Amino acid sequence: MMTVMLNIVQYSYWTVLTKRRNVQGHWAKFGPCYILLLASVLVCTQPMCILVIGSWSINTDAQCAADPNSWPCTNVFWTNDATNTFFPNRLGGWLVQIFCTYLGFAFMIVGVVQATELHKKMARTWRQARGLQA
Repeated sequence: MMTVMLNIVQYSYWTVLTKRRNVQGHWAKFGPCYILLLASVLVCTQPMCILVIGSWSINTDAQCAADPNSWPCTNVFWTNDATNTFFPNRLGGWLVQIFCTYLGFAFMIVGVVQATELHKKMARTWRQARGLQA
């Protein structure tokens, strides 16, 4: 996921360098790159947290049964009695899920549309299809 997201940031950087040569202002030119960089951090937060929790898990199921409040039996995403590992059952996990993952993908869509100027291309195509003047 990190590789894919950083490749999207790299693509947007080279796209704005080549297609926005005459754009004045740093934010007007590189804004999509910053949005996509923020999206990359947000989208990769949950997988990285789960990777860290799973990689440094030293407790066995027997240890979790003996002390269910120990880490990583209970962590930011799940309690020891979690039955579904796809969706968190703790508030912190839901906050990471909603505000990092979902908001990150929303920022990714906005950044890609801005970097590729897809909204302008769609408007131009719509005007041409309707027979309107530019």
